[in-house]
Amino acid sequence: MFLRHQKETAKAGAVQMYRHTADYTHTTFGTGGAPDNVRQYYTVFRVPYNDDHTVAQLDMKGYSYYVNGDTFQLDMLNWLT
Repeated sequence: MFLRHQKETAKAGAVQMYRHTADYTHTTFGTGGAPDNVRQYYTVFRVPYNDDHTVAQLDMKGYSYYVNGDTFQLDMLNWLT
């Protein structure tokens, strides 16, 4: 798991945005000449600087609930086939 936090360049007349990336990479190393198999899953949370932590936390919880739900996972798995 790799976490990265970045500040985006401020744009005139707009609130500066922060970007938080959670990156998970799963590598299965090939044997006997077989190629490695790499799977990567990542999520980006992009929020205004000094965002309300309560609102951001509720948004993250809602997103996490959706991603962990059967509907999302089945949709993703069906897309792979």
